[in-house]
Amino acid sequence: MMLTKEECYIALNDMYDSTLLSKDDCENNRAILVQLIKEHFILVEDMRTITKDYNAIIKKNEELEFENERILNQLVEAQRVCKVKQDIIDRTRDDKLKKFPNIVVDYYGPEAQTRLAMEECAELIQAVNKCLRYPDNEEKHTDLVEEMADVAIMLNQLMLIFNVKHDEFNVMIKKKTERILNRLEADKKKAEV
Repeated sequence: MMLTKEECYIALNDMYDSTLLSKDDCENNRAILVQLIKEHFILVEDMRTITKDYNAIIKKNEELEFENERILNQLVEAQRVCKVKQDIIDRTRDDKLKKFPNIVVDYYGPEAQTRLAMEECAELIQAVNKCLRYPDNEEKHTDLVEEMADVAIMLNQLMLIFNVKHDEFNVMIKKKTERILNRLEADKKKAEV
């Protein structure tokens, strides 16, 4: 239990009234004790201020933690919303890519796109030929990839124009691949004999 300032002074006076010290010794001791008591109460007051400041800091820290958590939750929600929006954009883009052959053929017409497919095949032939002539030329390689992409795009349009189903196309690719593999096997057997 801590005494108040007044209680300390009363106790100090009572103590000096009951001692056998001389009046001068009592006064000197009294002055020292009064100074110590004053310093003690200054320290107590400083401790109260520090405690009050500490409690204010703790409260502010808790508020900041709460605010950080709120901001983090907002960021998580914003990321979720962005992902949903990106998914919508991707689905829309995928839908457009699926409809791309229809859109282009409807706009330019089947004959124009069929002729363009022939041109793209011719450009691919030229690009392949240039890659064979200049195998280390990066620009020729890039041109080849570009022409391959053009022909792939045109194949989808040709499938639409000539009513070739993807399943039918994939079955033919598998059939042709197996035929090539069978030829390779036969060639290996001939070479072994």
